[in-house]
Amino acid sequence: MPSNISLQSVIDYVTTNVRGVNLQDVLGIQNEPALSICNDVYQEVLQKPLTWRFNRANAATTGMGILYWTTIQYQQDYQLTNANISPVKYAGNVNNPYPAPFPNGGNVVHIPTVANSGLVVSGGVGTLTTNWPHGYVAGNTFYLLNVGQWSNGVFVADTSGNINGTALTVASAPTATTLTFNTAATAGTYGAPGINDIGWITKTVFEDFANTSTVKPRHSIEVTMNLELESIVQPPFKLSYEYTLTDSSLAAGATLPSTTAVFRTWPVPSQQIWGIMIDYQMKPTIFTDLQNVWGVWPDELMYVVRQGVKAFALDFVEDPRSVQEYQLFQTRLDQVREIRDQERPSQTMFPDRPLMFGG
Repeated sequence: MPSNISLQSVIDYVTTNVRGVNLQDVLGIQNEPALSICNDVYQEVLQKPLTWRFNRANAATTGMGILYWTTIQYQQDYQLTNANISPVKYAGNVNNPYPAPFPNGGNVVHIPTVANSGLVVSGGVGTLTTNWPHGYVAGNTFYLLNVGQWSNGVFVADTSGNINGTALTVASAPTATTLTFNTAATAGTYGAPGINDIGWITKTVFEDFANTSTVKPRHSIEVTMNLELESIVQPPFKLSYEYTLTDSSLAAGATLPSTTAVFRTWPVPSQQIWGIMIDYQMKPTIFTDLQNVWGVWPDELMYVVRQGVKAFALDFVEDPRSVQEYQLFQTRLDQVREIRDQERPSQTMFPDRPLMFGG
């Protein structure tokens, strides 16, 4: 549960620990250095390698940070935005979110953001654009997930029953990345929210998308900082978060431009289609006022934040106790990580061959 404790309350407490030295409006600069101290501490407690359950992204309550998507032959780069089209309905946060077979073909593809007109509804016809070739033809059935609009700075997925989670039929597919369908949805421009809060990638899993087993074959893959464009064609075993594309315009109802995250597989995907699931930790929000609350950090762990703010405040006033108090902050952070939220990692190492092989 997000915090209900304000930055101001922590600063008030810490002031009593630094012999009453003023931490606000020093030299007439509003809220400083208190506001910067709070931002510094918050950024430190959410940085890699600190993986927190409460800071794990959960797109459209699927349990995935980035909505499921599939590779296509010979394409390495994919623009991800957290709204997708799929040949079967998303089955929920289960072992098999998109169960095969797929009699009509079609891929799981992300669509452009609202500002980039991912879906335009006019005169009872919806025109959908996809970020890479969708693989659908006229007559195919498809489903949409997390398509919506912005309202007062908040993305709202459509709940009319005419767009998300309902069976739709392709009327035409003018190009490899566009299709049309008949709909009773309200006329307007819809799209994806974008992926605006990636801090760092924690895990990526590939699964054999077309496999018809109840639980499809899966494996974790290596996530790297960057990957080169390749000419080798084979099933990919690496993924990188390459760069972002920020919308050049502001969608109606939005307060900030949306971001498209570009991921690259390596090597070049072959004909086999892989479904990809990505988890990530969210980047820290930037506090702008001392009345802000402490974001995702739980109230029951606020003693860690108080200790961090205390250490940073003592450093500001050049108190020699700051070094010892910072060490205590790190100790408390480690205790919380090990006891509260860092259970045994899921990854386990196995030898490629028996230990007695050839012996």
